[in-house]
Amino acid sequence: MPSKTSFFNKTTFRKDLTRFFPLWGLYALCLLLGLVLIMDEREKFWIANNFAQLPRTMAVINLFYALAAAAVLFGDLYNTRMCYGLHALPLSRRSWFVSHILSGLCFSLIPTAIMAVVALPMLAGTPMENGWQLSPYWFLISNLQYLFFFSLAAFCVQCAGNWLGMAAVYGLLNFGSYIIYILVNFLFTPLLPGVITPSDTANRFCPVLMLSERYLETEQVRTLDSKGIEQITGGSFTMGDAWGYLLTAAAVSLVLLIGTYLLYRRRKLESAGDFLAIRQLAPVLAVAMALTGSVAAWIFLNATGLGYSLGNPLLLLFAFAGLIVGWFAGQMLLRRSTRVFYLRSWAGLAILTAAMAAGLGLTKLDVLGIADWLPQPEEVTSVTYSFSVDDTLKDEAGIADMIRLHSLCLEEKLTMEQVDQQRREFFQAHPDEEYPYDYYDVYLSYYLNNGRTVRRQYYLPATNTEGMELIRHYSGTLPAVIGYHSGKREIRTPEDLMKYVTKPLDISIGNIGVAEEYLTAQTVENLFRAIIADCEAGNLAQIATFHPYQEVEGKDGRTIKVNGHSLYVRLSEQTSFSLEIFLDSENLLAWAESVGATEEKLMEPYYNYYG
Repeated sequence: MPSKTSFFNKTTFRKDLTRFFPLWGLYALCLLLGLVLIMDEREKFWIANNFAQLPRTMAVINLFYALAAAAVLFGDLYNTRMCYGLHALPLSRRSWFVSHILSGLCFSLIPTAIMAVVALPMLAGTPMENGWQLSPYWFLISNLQYLFFFSLAAFCVQCAGNWLGMAAVYGLLNFGSYIIYILVNFLFTPLLPGVITPSDTANRFCPVLMLSERYLETEQVRTLDSKGIEQITGGSFTMGDAWGYLLTAAAVSLVLLIGTYLLYRRRKLESAGDFLAIRQLAPVLAVAMALTGSVAAWIFLNATGLGYSLGNPLLLLFAFAGLIVGWFAGQMLLRRSTRVFYLRSWAGLAILTAAMAAGLGLTKLDVLGIADWLPQPEEVTSVTYSFSVDDTLKDEAGIADMIRLHSLCLEEKLTMEQVDQQRREFFQAHPDEEYPYDYYDVYLSYYLNNGRTVRRQYYLPATNTEGMELIRHYSGTLPAVIGYHSGKREIRTPEDLMKYVTKPLDISIGNIGVAEEYLTAQTVENLFRAIIADCEAGNLAQIATFHPYQEVEGKDGRTIKVNGHSLYVRLSEQTSFSLEIFLDSENLLAWAESVGATEEKLMEPYYNYYG
């Protein structure tokens, strides 16, 4: 009679739960302590609101907790004596594997279940509509996050032969995309003036970042109490946009578990103690360690501030030094010896260096024409510009103007290094003077018909008359002036703006608060008409250097350059905006005088200025 083959051993499962109780027990305790901290709020709504944000934090917690769980459960694979001893028992690898995986999942299910049950009555007592539902949602999200990270950690266990190797492989799989992104952004992108390395791809392949996005969106309901003071009396929550990635990660987890099982069945027990259990991964990890060393050098330069003061040759020298350190550190880990400085290792480093040098050279030559790329108008669906304000243009004329501005920037080809050099030379010659704003940052994002997004950043000299006229015009359009500061991007025309005419809560100009008698809907209507008139006249570009200034001598004898005053309008608790009124904004200055903010009152603080 054939014997039964078991995929699960209850003794192993029970032993895992009891033996490693300190790990998941401490995890449960930390979750409950976190719940206590959330309860320390004056308004009960914020208890529910903060609980709704917990899944974002749980992604970071699960990143480390899942690694610890996988390390202790499969730790016998890293100790030679224990590895041979346990695998000599009459227990199949499939039974051993499934039992460990199930107990590892319980390391999260049990603590989060306790937390969810304890949180239920607390959330039910908040004014959040169906607030109790936040608890099961949190339970589901947290465990799906844990499932992914635990599956990834278990996969890394089978790739490595010791804990350090496991942590290295786990770190590279989680953050490898950002190591590549930083390396490209640090070494290659500066060779292509104007090009911005998009971080979108790096973000998508960085699980902890994507799993930390919003799952639950909350909204408040406010009402006035008997004293006229606003109080939060309710709220609701809706689904965020992170669910798609979470469900995809859960599906990937199943693939990882299957791959982990296949690797475990074929694992050689004599690899216990080695840095890697799969020797074919050694070249990949050696290169990854070398590139990580180069990235670490870049991070060090930025953290210490040396990256700004050093020139490109020295930056490349530091990158190469980091490459050498990372390469030989990787060799030492792989060979478990410090005797790695032999010809074969140097040959490998030489090949890697030659490959990077060739890549840098080809990038500098721009054989693909990336730096000189200019879109055709028919390729562009929309374009977003950013100077001091930003806006998105979809009309043909606007797109054509931005492409023209792009072409003017390409003709100038002013690089960041040149701008920094000019700034250093100016301050060396004039240490006590203010640096003249003789160039403008231009950011352009093209959204193409084929779904691609292309971003560019340029520095346009102020001497470029045509470019300056385009910047002046588009930094003073109604959608840019109002939409940027208020967040009301739907305001595109004067008619759109006039829909927001209402009695305001507060208006201030400079340091002058508009009197209560002027806080009427008519005042706001007149203000909007003045804004529209100045935008049409081209007198409201939100860049100070496009406007005249007045020199004012303060009481201490110092001269101050004044070219405008800040306007702040609060229409409601949800709607407000601010902008600059300049000395040539005739319509707005006339409106300001009509509400009591005369020129004398606006300029008075500057005359009374003490340095």
